[in-house]
Amino acid sequence: MKNLFTIALLMMAFSTQAQDYIPLPPDPSSEWRIDEETWNPYPWEITTYYNRYFFDGDTVIGGKTYQKQYRSGEMIYQPPDGFPPVIYSFEYIYKGAYLTEGSQLMYAPNGEYPQVVFDYAVQVGDTLKDCMIAEECYGTNQIVISIDSIQIAGRYHLRYNFDPEGFAGLSFFIEGIGHDFGIYHNGCMTPDRGSTLQCYAENGIPIFPEDASCVLNVDIAELTKEDAEIKIYPNPSSGNVSVIYNSAVPCFVSVKIIDPTGNEMNVQSWALNQGINTKSIDLSNLDLGIYFLIMTSENGEKLQARKIILN
Repeated sequence: MKNLFTIALLMMAFSTQAQDYIPLPPDPSSEWRIDEETWNPYPWEITTYYNRYFFDGDTVIGGKTYQKQYRSGEMIYQPPDGFPPVIYSFEYIYKGAYLTEGSQLMYAPNGEYPQVVFDYAVQVGDTLKDCMIAEECYGTNQIVISIDSIQIAGRYHLRYNFDPEGFAGLSFFIEGIGHDFGIYHNGCMTPDRGSTLQCYAENGIPIFPEDASCVLNVDIAELTKEDAEIKIYPNPSSGNVSVIYNSAVPCFVSVKIIDPTGNEMNVQSWALNQGINTKSIDLSNLDLGIYFLIMTSENGEKLQARKIILN
Protein backbone atom coordinates (compact mmCIF):
# COMPACT_ATOMS: atom_id res chain seq x y z
CA MET A 1 0.00 0.00 0.00
CA LYS A 2 2.85 2.37 0.87
CA ASN A 3 4.46 1.73 -2.52
CA LEU A 4 1.18 2.40 -4.31
CA PHE A 5 0.79 5.68 -2.40
CA THR A 6 4.33 6.73 -3.35
CA ILE A 7 3.69 5.91 -7.00
CA ALA A 8 0.47 7.96 -6.93
CA LEU A 9 2.37 10.96 -5.54
CA LEU A 10 5.05 10.62 -8.20
CA MET A 11 2.40 10.44 -10.92
CA MET A 12 0.73 13.58 -9.56
CA ALA A 13 4.05 15.42 -9.47
CA PHE A 14 4.87 14.32 -13.01
CA SER A 15 1.41 15.42 -14.19
CA THR A 16 1.90 18.87 -12.65
CA GLN A 17 5.36 19.25 -14.17
CA ALA A 18 4.12 18.13 -17.58
CA GLN A 19 1.10 20.43 -17.62
CA ASP A 20 0.57 22.08 -20.98
CA TYR A 21 -0.31 25.77 -21.08
CA ILE A 22 -2.20 27.53 -23.84
CA PRO A 23 0.41 29.19 -26.04
CA LEU A 24 0.40 32.76 -27.24
CA PRO A 25 -1.11 33.07 -29.80
CA PRO A 26 -3.74 30.42 -28.98
CA ASP A 27 -5.00 30.31 -32.59
CA PRO A 28 -3.40 31.13 -35.99
CA SER A 29 -6.17 33.69 -36.58
CA SER A 30 -5.69 35.44 -33.21
CA GLU A 31 -6.00 39.24 -33.33
CA TRP A 32 -5.97 41.92 -30.66
CA ARG A 33 -7.36 45.46 -30.85
CA ILE A 34 -5.21 47.56 -28.51
CA ASP A 35 -5.34 51.34 -28.19
CA GLU A 36 -2.22 53.12 -26.97
CA GLU A 37 -1.47 56.72 -26.03
CA THR A 38 1.67 58.71 -25.37
CA TRP A 39 1.60 62.31 -24.22
CA ASN A 40 3.78 65.22 -23.27
CA PRO A 41 2.24 67.87 -20.99
CA TYR A 42 4.83 70.63 -21.56
CA PRO A 43 3.70 71.76 -24.11
CA TRP A 44 0.64 69.55 -24.34
CA GLU A 45 0.76 67.05 -27.20
CA ILE A 46 -0.68 63.58 -27.51
CA THR A 47 -0.29 60.66 -29.91
CA THR A 48 -2.99 57.97 -30.08
CA TYR A 49 -2.52 54.61 -31.78
CA TYR A 50 -5.43 52.41 -32.83
CA ASN A 51 -3.70 49.05 -33.28
CA ARG A 52 -4.51 45.63 -34.64
CA TYR A 53 -1.96 43.14 -33.31
CA PHE A 54 -1.57 39.77 -35.03
CA PHE A 55 0.94 36.97 -35.67
CA ASP A 56 2.41 35.88 -38.97
CA GLY A 57 5.19 33.36 -39.46
CA ASP A 58 7.96 32.32 -37.10
CA THR A 59 11.62 32.92 -36.42
CA VAL A 60 14.39 30.94 -34.74
CA ILE A 61 16.07 32.58 -31.74
CA GLY A 62 18.68 30.68 -29.76
CA GLY A 63 17.69 27.46 -31.52
CA LYS A 64 14.02 27.81 -30.51
CA THR A 65 11.05 28.68 -32.71
CA TYR A 66 9.18 31.88 -31.80
CA GLN A 67 5.95 33.27 -33.31
CA LYS A 68 6.39 36.69 -34.95
CA GLN A 69 4.09 39.52 -33.88
CA TYR A 70 3.08 42.53 -35.99
CA ARG A 71 0.77 45.50 -35.75
CA SER A 72 -1.19 47.58 -38.24
CA GLY A 73 -3.48 50.53 -37.67
CA GLU A 74 -3.83 54.30 -37.50
CA MET A 75 -2.05 57.06 -35.60
CA ILE A 76 -3.42 60.48 -34.59
CA TYR A 77 -0.92 63.08 -33.44
CA GLN A 78 -2.39 66.16 -31.73
CA PRO A 79 0.27 68.90 -31.68
CA PRO A 80 0.23 71.74 -29.12
CA ASP A 81 -1.23 75.25 -29.51
CA GLY A 82 -4.38 74.17 -31.35
CA PHE A 83 -2.76 73.04 -34.58
CA PRO A 84 -4.77 70.46 -36.56
CA PRO A 85 -4.09 66.77 -35.86
CA VAL A 86 -1.79 64.72 -38.06
CA ILE A 87 -3.17 61.32 -39.12
CA TYR A 88 -1.48 58.44 -40.87
CA SER A 89 -1.83 54.68 -41.20
CA PHE A 90 0.81 51.96 -40.80
CA GLU A 91 0.99 48.32 -41.85
CA TYR A 92 2.96 45.25 -40.79
CA ILE A 93 5.17 46.85 -38.14
CA TYR A 94 7.26 44.07 -36.60
CA LYS A 95 7.06 44.20 -32.79
CA GLY A 96 8.76 41.03 -31.57
CA ALA A 97 8.33 37.29 -31.08
CA TYR A 98 6.70 35.04 -28.47
CA LEU A 99 7.31 31.49 -27.26
CA THR A 100 5.43 29.53 -24.59
CA GLU A 101 7.94 27.10 -23.09
CA GLY A 102 6.73 25.01 -20.19
CA SER A 103 5.05 27.43 -17.80
CA GLN A 104 7.01 30.45 -19.06
CA LEU A 105 5.94 33.01 -21.63
CA MET A 106 9.01 34.30 -23.46
CA TYR A 107 9.14 37.56 -25.42
CA ALA A 108 11.88 38.87 -27.68
CA PRO A 109 11.34 42.60 -28.41
CA ASN A 110 12.19 43.25 -32.06
CA GLY A 111 13.22 39.59 -32.26
CA GLU A 112 16.20 40.02 -29.93
CA TYR A 113 17.20 39.27 -26.32
CA PRO A 114 14.39 36.90 -25.20
CA GLN A 115 13.15 37.31 -21.66
CA VAL A 116 10.51 35.76 -19.43
CA VAL A 117 7.55 38.12 -19.17
CA PHE A 118 5.15 35.82 -17.33
CA ASP A 119 5.24 32.47 -15.55
CA TYR A 120 1.96 30.55 -15.37
CA ALA A 121 3.27 28.64 -12.34
CA VAL A 122 2.92 31.70 -10.06
CA GLN A 123 0.77 31.25 -6.96
CA VAL A 124 -1.68 33.38 -5.01
CA GLY A 125 0.28 35.81 -2.84
CA ASP A 126 3.24 36.08 -5.22
CA THR A 127 4.49 39.58 -5.99
CA LEU A 128 5.44 40.33 -9.59
CA LYS A 129 7.01 43.26 -11.34
CA ASP A 130 4.56 45.17 -13.51
CA CYS A 131 7.28 46.32 -15.91
CA MET A 132 9.51 43.50 -17.07
CA ILE A 133 10.30 45.05 -20.44
CA ALA A 134 10.47 48.81 -19.95
CA GLU A 135 12.85 49.54 -17.11
CA GLU A 136 12.01 53.23 -17.19
CA CYS A 137 8.45 52.45 -16.10
CA TYR A 138 7.39 54.13 -12.85
CA GLY A 139 4.89 51.52 -11.68
CA THR A 140 4.74 49.38 -8.59
CA ASN A 141 4.43 45.68 -7.92
CA GLN A 142 1.44 43.47 -8.68
CA ILE A 143 0.21 40.98 -6.09
CA VAL A 144 -1.57 37.82 -7.28
CA ILE A 145 -4.80 37.86 -5.25
CA SER A 146 -6.60 34.96 -6.98
CA ILE A 147 -6.37 32.49 -9.86
CA ASP A 148 -9.45 31.24 -11.68
CA SER A 149 -10.38 30.27 -15.23
CA ILE A 150 -12.42 31.75 -18.05
CA GLN A 151 -13.88 30.08 -21.13
CA ILE A 152 -12.91 31.62 -24.48
CA ALA A 153 -13.72 29.90 -27.79
CA GLY A 154 -14.48 26.65 -25.99
CA ARG A 155 -11.14 26.63 -24.14
CA TYR A 156 -10.61 27.23 -20.44
CA HIS A 157 -7.85 29.79 -19.89
CA LEU A 158 -6.22 30.42 -16.52
CA ARG A 159 -6.85 33.98 -15.31
CA TYR A 160 -4.50 35.61 -12.82
CA ASN A 161 -6.04 38.52 -10.93
CA PHE A 162 -3.76 41.24 -9.59
CA ASP A 163 -3.96 44.06 -7.10
CA PRO A 164 -1.46 46.73 -8.21
CA GLU A 165 0.18 48.21 -5.11
CA GLY A 166 -0.52 51.92 -4.76
CA PHE A 167 -3.24 52.10 -7.43
CA ALA A 168 -6.99 51.69 -7.29
CA GLY A 169 -8.64 48.95 -9.31
CA LEU A 170 -7.66 45.42 -10.27
CA SER A 171 -6.07 43.96 -13.38
CA PHE A 172 -5.61 40.48 -14.84
CA PHE A 173 -3.48 38.30 -17.08
CA ILE A 174 -5.22 35.56 -19.09
CA GLU A 175 -3.30 32.52 -20.30
CA GLY A 176 -2.67 32.85 -24.04
CA ILE A 177 -4.48 36.23 -24.26
CA GLY A 178 -2.57 38.72 -22.12
CA HIS A 179 -3.28 41.68 -19.86
CA ASP A 180 -6.32 43.92 -19.69
CA PHE A 181 -4.02 46.67 -21.01
CA GLY A 182 -2.54 44.70 -23.90
CA ILE A 183 -0.89 41.42 -24.88
CA TYR A 184 2.20 42.07 -22.86
CA HIS A 185 2.31 45.82 -22.63
CA ASN A 186 3.56 47.70 -19.61
CA GLY A 187 1.33 46.95 -16.67
CA CYS A 188 2.07 50.12 -14.78
CA MET A 189 0.80 53.65 -14.89
CA THR A 190 3.37 56.11 -16.20
CA PRO A 191 3.32 59.88 -16.63
CA ASP A 192 3.58 59.63 -20.41
CA ARG A 193 1.83 56.54 -21.80
CA GLY A 194 -0.97 54.03 -21.42
CA SER A 195 -2.69 51.22 -23.29
CA THR A 196 -6.00 49.32 -23.23
CA LEU A 197 -7.09 45.95 -24.62
CA GLN A 198 -10.31 46.65 -26.51
CA CYS A 199 -10.98 43.09 -27.65
CA TYR A 200 -9.48 39.74 -28.61
CA ALA A 201 -10.73 38.04 -31.79
CA GLU A 202 -10.44 34.78 -33.70
CA ASN A 203 -11.41 34.36 -37.35
CA GLY A 204 -12.15 38.08 -37.48
CA ILE A 205 -14.82 37.92 -34.74
CA PRO A 206 -14.31 39.57 -31.31
CA ILE A 207 -14.84 36.91 -28.63
CA PHE A 208 -13.35 38.53 -25.51
CA PRO A 209 -14.73 40.31 -23.58
CA GLU A 210 -18.12 38.73 -24.20
CA ASP A 211 -19.77 42.08 -24.93
CA ALA A 212 -16.86 43.39 -26.99
CA SER A 213 -17.82 45.48 -30.01
CA CYS A 214 -14.76 46.91 -31.69
CA VAL A 215 -13.28 47.43 -35.12
CA LEU A 216 -10.25 45.23 -35.84
CA ASN A 217 -9.12 46.67 -39.17
CA VAL A 218 -8.83 50.22 -37.93
CA ASP A 219 -9.75 53.02 -40.30
CA ILE A 220 -10.09 56.55 -38.94
CA ALA A 221 -13.12 57.17 -41.16
CA GLU A 222 -14.88 54.13 -39.68
CA LEU A 223 -14.12 54.55 -35.98
CA THR A 224 -17.07 53.66 -33.79
CA LYS A 225 -18.38 55.89 -31.02
CA GLU A 226 -16.45 53.77 -28.54
CA ASP A 227 -13.25 54.38 -30.48
CA ALA A 228 -13.82 58.13 -30.44
CA GLU A 229 -14.60 58.19 -26.72
CA ILE A 230 -13.24 60.67 -24.26
CA LYS A 231 -9.65 60.29 -23.07
CA ILE A 232 -8.28 61.57 -19.76
CA TYR A 233 -4.53 61.95 -19.07
CA PRO A 234 -2.74 61.40 -16.86
CA ASN A 235 -5.01 59.10 -14.89
CA PRO A 236 -4.24 58.60 -12.01
CA SER A 237 -3.29 62.26 -11.62
CA SER A 238 -1.89 64.59 -8.99
CA GLY A 239 -4.58 67.15 -9.87
CA ASN A 240 -4.13 68.64 -13.33
CA VAL A 241 -5.79 66.51 -16.01
CA SER A 242 -6.31 66.97 -19.73
CA VAL A 243 -9.48 65.79 -21.43
CA ILE A 244 -9.43 64.82 -25.11
CA TYR A 245 -12.72 64.37 -26.93
CA ASN A 246 -13.31 63.65 -30.61
CA SER A 247 -16.56 65.45 -31.42
CA ALA A 248 -18.56 64.54 -34.51
CA VAL A 249 -19.96 68.09 -34.81
CA PRO A 250 -19.37 71.57 -33.31
CA CYS A 251 -21.32 71.74 -30.06
CA PHE A 252 -21.56 73.00 -26.50
CA VAL A 253 -21.25 70.55 -23.61
CA SER A 254 -21.46 70.66 -19.83
CA VAL A 255 -18.73 68.88 -17.87
CA LYS A 256 -19.17 67.99 -14.21
CA ILE A 257 -16.75 66.40 -11.76
CA ILE A 258 -18.65 64.55 -9.03
CA ASP A 259 -17.55 62.52 -6.03
CA PRO A 260 -18.80 58.97 -5.32
CA THR A 261 -21.74 60.37 -3.32
CA GLY A 262 -22.91 62.55 -6.23
CA ASN A 263 -21.71 65.92 -4.98
CA GLU A 264 -20.66 68.31 -7.77
CA MET A 265 -17.04 69.34 -7.19
CA ASN A 266 -16.38 71.18 -10.46
CA VAL A 267 -18.69 72.34 -13.28
CA GLN A 268 -17.60 73.76 -16.65
CA SER A 269 -19.14 74.58 -20.04
CA TRP A 270 -17.10 73.90 -23.16
CA ALA A 271 -17.50 74.93 -26.76
CA LEU A 272 -16.18 72.06 -28.89
CA ASN A 273 -15.03 72.10 -32.47
CA GLN A 274 -15.59 69.24 -34.87
CA GLY A 275 -12.74 66.75 -34.48
CA ILE A 276 -10.29 66.35 -31.61
CA ASN A 277 -10.60 68.83 -28.73
CA THR A 278 -8.22 69.13 -25.77
CA LYS A 279 -9.32 70.77 -22.52
CA SER A 280 -7.65 71.09 -19.12
CA ILE A 281 -9.18 70.80 -15.66
CA ASP A 282 -7.41 71.73 -12.43
CA LEU A 283 -8.53 69.37 -9.66
CA SER A 284 -5.60 70.01 -7.33
CA ASN A 285 -7.96 71.52 -4.74
CA LEU A 286 -9.80 68.20 -4.30
CA ASP A 287 -8.97 65.49 -1.78
CA LEU A 288 -7.23 62.37 -3.00
CA GLY A 289 -9.62 59.65 -4.14
CA ILE A 290 -11.97 58.64 -6.93
CA TYR A 291 -14.13 61.09 -8.90
CA PHE A 292 -16.27 60.89 -12.02
CA LEU A 293 -16.34 63.14 -15.07
CA ILE A 294 -19.81 63.46 -16.62
CA MET A 295 -20.19 65.12 -20.02
CA THR A 296 -23.67 66.08 -21.23
CA SER A 297 -24.96 67.80 -24.36
CA GLU A 298 -26.99 71.02 -24.49
CA ASN A 299 -30.24 69.06 -24.30
CA GLY A 300 -29.08 67.10 -21.25
CA GLU A 301 -28.09 63.86 -23.02
CA LYS A 302 -25.20 62.12 -21.26
CA LEU A 303 -22.38 61.75 -23.79
CA GLN A 304 -19.57 60.29 -21.71
CA ALA A 305 -18.74 59.25 -18.14
CA ARG A 306 -15.23 58.47 -16.94
CA LYS A 307 -13.51 57.72 -13.64
CA ILE A 308 -10.65 59.95 -12.47
CA ILE A 309 -8.23 58.88 -9.76
CA LEU A 310 -6.36 61.53 -7.76
CA ASN A 311 -3.33 60.23 -5.90
